[in-house]
Formats: sequence, structure tokens, C-alpha cells
Amino acid sequence: MAQPENYNPMIYDAMRESANRLVGEYTYLANRTDDMVMRNALLDAIRGVRQEIAMTDADSRKDVEAKTAEFASRAANMRNFRINGAQMARGHMATSAMARPAKQTQEQML
Repeated sequence: MAQPENYNPMIYDAMRESANRLVGEYTYLANRTDDMVMRNALLDAIRGVRQEIAMTDADSRKDVEAKTAEFASRAANMRNFRINGAQMARGHMATSAMARPAKQTQEQML
């Protein structure tokens, strides 16, 4: 597909950056869980994001912009689950990764 004159190839870079943020959220959780099933699911999700990037038509402004918005939304959702804790993530694959006990007690910190 030929690119229209107003197509800015930097939007593809923006899509890749949006995907990298999502991969970062998955990686953060995968590195902090002791649950191997969850870790494998998160690693599969990372592979899935990479496949989605490869399947996106880099010459289609519409496709690239749609995928950028989707990746950004998914990354924001994962970040909210990570930041707001398990109470928000019940039933979500991030639950046990966020429910890990703290490494230090308050007594140890004093």
C-alpha cells in the first residue's frame, strides 16, 4: 500500500514505544511473581505483543494509530493493576504477582 503524502513514519515508532511500555508492565510483573503459571502467562503475553507488532501494517496509518491506542490502553490498565494493588486486580492475571508479601517488616525498617 502506498503511503499518502501526509503519512508520518514516526507514528510507527510511537506504536513501537507504546508496545514497549506494555511489554515493560508484563516484564515487571513476570519478574516479581513466584507463581510459574502466571510467569509463563506473562511471558506468553510479551510474545503476543511482539507478534501483534509484526502483524501490523506499517504502511497503514489507520492500523498503526489503532494499534498504538490499543497498546497504550492495555499498558495503562496493567499499570493501574500494578499500582493499585490486588484489591483492584481480583480475577486478573496480575493478582498474585502484586499480592507478594513485603520483604521487610516495619520493625526491620526502624
